[in-house]
Amino acid sequence: MEEFLEGLRNFVCDDPDPSEFIGVPHNRTGIKHTDETKELCRQKSLGRRHTKETCNKMSKSRIGHPVNEETRNKIANTLCKGPYLMKHISGKEVLVYNITKWCRDNNFHHGRVMDRVTGRVTKLYRGWTGQPAKSVV
Repeated sequence: MEEFLEGLRNFVCDDPDPSEFIGVPHNRTGIKHTDETKELCRQKSLGRRHTKETCNKMSKSRIGHPVNEETRNKIANTLCKGPYLMKHISGKEVLVYNITKWCRDNNFHHGRVMDRVTGRVTKLYRGWTGQPAKSVV
């Protein structure tokens, strides 16, 4: 047994013979998918969802991951669909870019404010109504 272990410790592997390889590249550097292939991949993955267990694992892996203020603002600005023109019955008008932050700062319910902005509800919410600013111009 000792001889066998000693042989393993002293084993030296020779360089592989290139003629033994099949010729398939180990990576796809420089190879682009065609639009047809991209569409097939997209169709195949439609409707797939991560399991709850996988979602929990992904969430736990991101805990404590620092995000600097600049990145946080970029994400917020990308997700915001503003600008919105919010009008109060007193005549005050406010141009809002991040409606979620505006609602949080003014202690408003985001869903009820969005109902007014989208036009689903015409009644005022705490004296406010709103609309997308693009249609105001």
